[in-house]
Formats: sequence, structure tokens, C-alpha cells
Amino acid sequence: MLAGPLRERAGGAIDSLQIELSDGEVEVRGRVDPSALPRGTVGPIAEWIPGREMVTARGPLSLRRVGLGEWRLTDVKVRGLPLPRAVWSRLLPAAGGSSDGTLTVPLEPWITGIRVTPEGVILYGTVKG
Repeated sequence: MLAGPLRERAGGAIDSLQIELSDGEVEVRGRVDPSALPRGTVGPIAEWIPGREMVTARGPLSLRRVGLGEWRLTDVKVRGLPLPRAVWSRLLPAAGGSSDGTLTVPLEPWITGIRVTPEGVILYGTVKG
């Protein structure tokens, strides 16, 4: 649900994605190549990230509306160090997200609800018979 859109929108800047689920939240870890992002995307932290670095992003996944899921980021870390929201919210549009800290993902139209648990993501919906 998240890996495909992240890879597609980041244009090859993200690889080695790993996803971990908890109660209501999704954590995505991946190696990010800042040189593959549009020039100026990383801004003043470019010198701090000279090559591929492990980036971790965490937040709740929910249904925004039928056909559209929303991952609202609450925490982003590079090399295990937390980035201030003011910094990562400027970087999110390069991965197809918005500066308000959300990333939307397309969903099948039958999905009417999402619940994230450590065991998996439960999709609720209607089945036409």
C-alpha cells in the first residue's frame, strides 16, 4: 500500500524499503539517495547527508476518503537522529507527499476503512454480490 507509491514518487531516490506495523501506525525505513532528488530538495542539510542514508518515517495510516488512504507523518529520522518537522515537511513533496506532513495513497474503491495492527493491516469494505 505504501511501498509502491513511495518508490514510484521518489523516482529512484529510495531503496531497501522495510515496513513495520504497530497499533495504528506504520514505520517505513529505507535508504535515500539525496543526489537522486531534485536539486535543492534537501536544502541546508545536504552537507550532513553526503550519500545514501537510512531514513525512518513513522505515523498513522488511515482512510482519507473512499479510494484514498493517508499516511500522516509524525516522526522522521536520518541515521537515527530526529529531524525537526520544519525540515522534513519541506522534503516530503519530493516523495510525492505534501508539506503538511501527509502522503496520500490510492486505494481500491471497495475499501471503506483501515485498521493497522502489529500483525497486519485490516481492510474493511463492502462486497457486491
